[in-house]
Amino acid sequence: MRVSISMPDRLVREIDRLAGKAGVSRSRFISKGLEIVLRAQARKRLVRAFDDVFSDRRVREAQEAEADLFDSLSLDEDRW
Repeated sequence: MRVSISMPDRLVREIDRLAGKAGVSRSRFISKGLEIVLRAQARKRLVRAFDDVFSDRRVREAQEAEADLFDSLSLDEDRW
């Protein structure tokens, strides 16, 4: 899909310089950069969601109880 955006000249010059250095087109360079940013934001949302769940005392205690149960079922001396 084609998208038209406006950017400051200095930014376009830097993108062109780095894209040329990497041997890719301006479009490819910008697309890859945006993919990296979007993946990073998705990871942050996922981490935040996990933090929200496991900051709940009841969830944390349930997880610890399950870990203790599995630990007690170990057949050897290794502990979790």
